[in-house]
Amino acid sequence: MKMARLLVILVMLFGNAGICLAQAAEGGSDGATVESYRKTIAGSKSDAEKAILYKKLGDLFVSREDFKNAAEEYIRALSLKRDFPEHEWVQMAVSISWGDRLEEAIAEFRAILKKNPGNVEARTHLARTLSWAGKFDESLAEIGDVLDRNPEDKDALLIKANDLRWKGEIDEALPLYRSILDRQEDFDARIGYTYVLFAQGEEEAARESLSLLKPAYPYQEDELKKLQEEIKKLQEEANKPNPAQQSRGAVKYSHYRDTDGNELDRYLASFDFPVGGRNALFTYVHTAAHDYTRRNSTDMLTGETHLQVSRQVGMGAGLGVIRYHDGGEPDFLIGHLRTDVELPHGSAGIALAREPLNETAELIEKRIRFSSAGVSLSHNMTERLFFFGNYTYADFSDDNNSNELLLALRYALKQENPRVNVGYRFRYLDFDHQSFDGYFDPNHFVSNQIFVNPSFEQGRFRGTAELFAGYQTFMRYGVSHNDVVYGGTAVVGYKLTKNITAEVNVEGGDDALQTAAGFRYYLYGVRLSGAW
Repeated sequence: MKMARLLVILVMLFGNAGICLAQAAEGGSDGATVESYRKTIAGSKSDAEKAILYKKLGDLFVSREDFKNAAEEYIRALSLKRDFPEHEWVQMAVSISWGDRLEEAIAEFRAILKKNPGNVEARTHLARTLSWAGKFDESLAEIGDVLDRNPEDKDALLIKANDLRWKGEIDEALPLYRSILDRQEDFDARIGYTYVLFAQGEEEAARESLSLLKPAYPYQEDELKKLQEEIKKLQEEANKPNPAQQSRGAVKYSHYRDTDGNELDRYLASFDFPVGGRNALFTYVHTAAHDYTRRNSTDMLTGETHLQVSRQVGMGAGLGVIRYHDGGEPDFLIGHLRTDVELPHGSAGIALAREPLNETAELIEKRIRFSSAGVSLSHNMTERLFFFGNYTYADFSDDNNSNELLLALRYALKQENPRVNVGYRFRYLDFDHQSFDGYFDPNHFVSNQIFVNPSFEQGRFRGTAELFAGYQTFMRYGVSHNDVVYGGTAVVGYKLTKNITAEVNVEGGDDALQTAAGFRYYLYGVRLSGAW
């Protein structure tokens, strides 16, 4: 992001040459020391005079390319008065941004534009500073206004292209960089263009573009070195084993218990290996469940694979069998089929499935199964705000059926490690009737929840958790329920070796939809996974 900042330095240095000349005319710039300014400011009794002196001291720091201290003096000056000539106010705000006081600079640019909305220079600098602050959508909105006035503005096009690239929207950034370069060679546009080509996997074109980068200033040499380091990292990543062509395996154990006396032990083993250019996953699950009067178990074996039909479209399919061990009808086929389509800023999916309900001894005894059809949509609304929605219709083997809707918003409160997301979930579930077959089958179930989701990575450790609280209402067996609910999950992993990871997980709460039976529950488990 700093390549554009350093370009502004050159303009500002020439702009401040007049300051140095004026000081020399007044008796030499050597006399204009920081100490003398400090003493004069301390002795001044007028805010207006102090503001002018703070500005002159800031100008002195700018002439020395000390933007950090310049920003501090300009902020002090502007806190006392803002009636400087507008072009000087803009240059002060630019220096403040160069001193990494981005929020203060943004505030000054907005104040300038409130006074004069037509100041294109201030709006362009505002967009650039918002971009440096990671506020890409706000930056795009501001630079869009500049481009509406002048669609050929090179600085505005470059800011927009950088915004899109830093947001990960490289396909939209590419033609903007190209439009700048078609008119004339430009180092900043060329380096952004080269980054995009490498990100798209166009290595030959990227290397050709890289050869055209001719740094003329120290900052450009620094940016070129950064690009070369990124290319080296990409090459190192390319030489690593492709996860899609690796074999992976995992074993897992979990124990579940709820307030209705249901207990369950589940043992899982899975093996994922490449075959025919894609990976195949085979999973075996043994489930042993008991309550006060029953003890039943199942074995389930499934196989699945995924095919990337095109860059935007993927398909997954799985088939398996479940065997019951309580003397009744032993086997049933199960499976699923799913299609996902990548959309701008999100994805959409369609899923069909045939699955068993084997979370309790009663459900195993009654052979409850269901077929479902669902659609889903996800969308990155901004770089921090994410939306997910899902609708599912399910038809049960005991002549029951349900409609379920899930809507969720997640906001990235803190994006750097440790990361923190917060969000809201809405769920609606309605069954045709109550079947008395041991699973949670409410009428007009409505749940509203808020949640916080922290995660971290530290050395060999990594972890994630979710805590939630909310309110749910529903009807069941003719009785109305209104409950406050809460609960959470947590997973902590430790990398034993380069390829082997151990995890411990815990989970619990009284959200009725978290379990098949609908009771308050807790669960704990361990997992060991590896890749080779």
